[in-house]
Amino acid sequence: KDEVTEEARPTEEGRAKISFSTKTYEAGWQYTRETNDYLRYQAGLIQQDRDGSEVRAKNIVVQFTKMVVLDEVGRKDIDTIGGGKAIVFQDGIRIDGIWEKEARGERTKFFDESGAEIKFNPGVTWVEVVPIGTDVEF
Repeated sequence: KDEVTEEARPTEEGRAKISFSTKTYEAGWQYTRETNDYLRYQAGLIQQDRDGSEVRAKNIVVQFTKMVVLDEVGRKDIDTIGGGKAIVFQDGIRIDGIWEKEARGERTKFFDESGAEIKFNPGVTWVEVVPIGTDVEF
């Protein structure tokens, strides 16, 4: 989809917080109105790529699914076929909805509460796959 104009964007620069297992893994996404994107934080610090650039995305998806820890190392079996709750952050707003994926090799689709498929802004889309029940604030 086309990005919304700057005039149509929220004036508050909200922050999404995703509470993983510990503070070390707590993720945050700070919305920036001027660039219409989100800056990623982890453990309260700005996350950077290997080259030192900040990690930013135009669309953030939080996909809730069943996860089972397989061993003492912490490897997980993550259920990505089927469907469940989802939250999409884009253009400075939160969209509650669901995700669906019919089969392996198929595309995961995201729908808003009215059942319309969510269209994304061009650019980086980051999907945070989290266990069902994970706390997400915005």
